[in-house]
Amino acid sequence: MKGGAPAIRRAFEQPEQVTLERQPRMAQSMTEQELDEILTFRWPMVLRRTMRDSSDDWLKGFVRSIAMHGKRKNWRPSPKQEQIMRRLVSELGTAPDASFDPIES
Repeated sequence: MKGGAPAIRRAFEQPEQVTLERQPRMAQSMTEQELDEILTFRWPMVLRRTMRDSSDDWLKGFVRSIAMHGKRKNWRPSPKQEQIMRRLVSELGTAPDASFDPIES
């Protein structure tokens, strides 16, 4: 996640430019089931990895904020938050886990 943090921050901070040739791709809104799965099963792993890595402070704050707000009953992430959450979850699935050791000492 070290390499993805600055790109994620830029994606969140910069408004998307709309031109006549290219319309922005609208991501499908998260379903209740997808949000529940991410917050219950995937987000704790994202949170642990982000806190363990030398990620930047903005990313750490974002991950903690989602974890806190996700506990509220009727909370829904904004479209920009959904985009970043999906990206972090997908990076988690593709990044190797350094703490896993298949050979016991």
